[in-house]
Amino acid sequence: EFLAGQEVTLTIRPASKRRTSTANAYLWGVVYVDLVRGFRALGERDVTVEDVHYLCKKWFLKGREIVVCETGQVEEVPASTARLTREEFADYIERIKAFALENLSIAVREPARPISSFVVSDPR
Repeated sequence: EFLAGQEVTLTIRPASKRRTSTANAYLWGVVYVDLVRGFRALGERDVTVEDVHYLCKKWFLKGREIVVCETGQVEEVPASTARLTREEFADYIERIKAFALENLSIAVREPARPISSFVVSDPR
């Protein structure tokens, strides 16, 4: 009886789910590692995958600002990749890959096998 006698519209669309663990493994095990190698090739010897993660979030994700109450100083907090939808996460990776090609002259590797089989590795 809830909608009896009423016209209704049914919309079907993909669920907005968060990134998958396999996509996250690709980000950390391939994308960030390739960027580390690119930065190191340019002389940034001490850069780590954690550094690259921080920089990419800062450069490619919209963060939020918080006000430090005592001082009134405004600080920007980078967004979390864990909170991105699958579409947002894919866009984030594509933006990183474009940056790498344009600024580091490297093409980030595409997954050669199912992403779930990638393991996060240290590029050293």
